[in-house]
Amino acid sequence: IYRLKEIFEYKNIDIKYNSILNYIINAGKKINRLIELMTEKQFSDETTIKYVDETTMSLTNPGFLENGKKRKKSYVYCSVDEYRTVYKFTNSRSSEWLYTLIDKMTGVLFIVTDDYSGYNNLPLETHQNCMCHVRRRFVKAYYEAPKEVRDTLDSSARYCISLIDELFLIEREIKNYSIKEKYKVRNSERTKSIISKLKDYLEKINPPQGSYMEDAKKYALSNWDNLWTYLKDGRVSISNQIAENKIKKACMIRNNSIIFNNQETAIANFNLLSLVQTAKMHNLNIEAYLTYVFENIDAYSKNLEVLFPWNYNILQTFQIK
Repeated sequence: IYRLKEIFEYKNIDIKYNSILNYIINAGKKINRLIELMTEKQFSDETTIKYVDETTMSLTNPGFLENGKKRKKSYVYCSVDEYRTVYKFTNSRSSEWLYTLIDKMTGVLFIVTDDYSGYNNLPLETHQNCMCHVRRRFVKAYYEAPKEVRDTLDSSARYCISLIDELFLIEREIKNYSIKEKYKVRNSERTKSIISKLKDYLEKINPPQGSYMEDAKKYALSNWDNLWTYLKDGRVSISNQIAENKIKKACMIRNNSIIFNNQETAIANFNLLSLVQTAKMHNLNIEAYLTYVFENIDAYSKNLEVLFPWNYNILQTFQIK
């Protein structure tokens, strides 16, 4: 809010702090139905890939739980695909909203997530767990090991990291390949050999009980089947980095704002963030696009899809060439 106030002052516009706050909240409310439609559209495509992540959110006035106790945490989810980035504020970490949307799907849906238990009921054959999360646990185990063995062949963590890094190297090499070419490389003997070495090694080693290495081993093996869904489709990523990068935007707002008073203000803010981040994905002139949306949203109330950032006419008018 203070940054906005400074921007207005630079333009010789005198607006009170509370007025700016109310403008933001009212703007977020104004586009609520537009964001709901964007979210529904995200799960109505015949074949689609979604990247989902979540983070905690604290409110200054969070309300109370059913048992009368004050709610300590709320959550915000981020769902990303080729066309849009949508943020969903919830009062609990429950993924029920996600399953409700998935139930409406008529085609094949691939979802990439971390290993949060709320995603456990996702279809196994189309659910990809993030390989970066696996690697991070082995990195933690690497730094737990004594310095004299960290970078030797005796380092179990180092060996596992090296195998995972080979998989990521392949992904970098095929970044600009076609979907069919990616599928072919991912299912080549080179990839299969790396995967086989990693599993054989993990099943063979016996790390000290309670160590980070034991945790990394258990984590990898317990999520094993969900780590290789990306091999089935050249469009699916090996990691959830796409959603993690987008959820950082929510974290930045959370850490640098005092605007989150209650659920209403949080929803309004994440509505705006959803629209801005989606507009950025399509390289739109943000100021011009948002001006158009707010000037025309009432006129298009029964046909809000014409205001989607990926709408053809919107792209033709506001996309920066």
